[in-house]
Amino acid sequence: MGERLRQLGRWLLGLLLLPFRLLWRALRATWRGLGQIGLWLRRQLAALLGAAWRFLGRMGLALRHLLTRFLWRPLRFITTPIRWFYGRFLRRPLAWTAKYLRLLLTLFFILPGRWLLRQLALFMGWLIVRPVRRTSRWLRDTTRRRWAAAAPARYLRRRRWRSRRQVWQARWYLFWHRQQPPRQVEIAPAGPRPYRRRRNTRL
Repeated sequence: MGERLRQLGRWLLGLLLLPFRLLWRALRATWRGLGQIGLWLRRQLAALLGAAWRFLGRMGLALRHLLTRFLWRPLRFITTPIRWFYGRFLRRPLAWTAKYLRLLLTLFFILPGRWLLRQLALFMGWLIVRPVRRTSRWLRDTTRRRWAAAAPARYLRRRRWRSRRQVWQARWYLFWHRQQPPRQVEIAPAGPRPYRRRRNTRL
């Protein structure tokens, strides 16, 4: 009986899950079909682009051969005497002339121009740095004067704090180290303290 119920439950569960299985199989088949279509399109495009690229490459090689045969070689043949004359008689004098011209340009234009630019940069830097230095000096002097003017007040505060700290330290020491009075001793009751006038001493 139990085995039959389990089989019946499995059959009902399979029947309920059948639409989802069919939908999943349809989606898988659709995805595979789209993948196959994408691969086919990729192959076709690769073949088409490869053929076009090879055609352009052949056209470029043909154009290169044509230019080399009908333009570069005749131009090279025509300019052979000029190149020979330049390499035999004009190359060294022109190189020396270019070298000396470069030296003259360096001496009369580049070095003075660098010096002028350096001086201009120093002048502009001085115009910018001078107000900053003056402001920093004024702030430094003002801070020093105010610090020096407040020195007596700081001295009094330090002295008061030091006195209070010493009092608290003494009280704390007595609280921990004072001996207890004997049991037979009689302690007088606390009375009012006498009034003391406060005196301020200026230093």
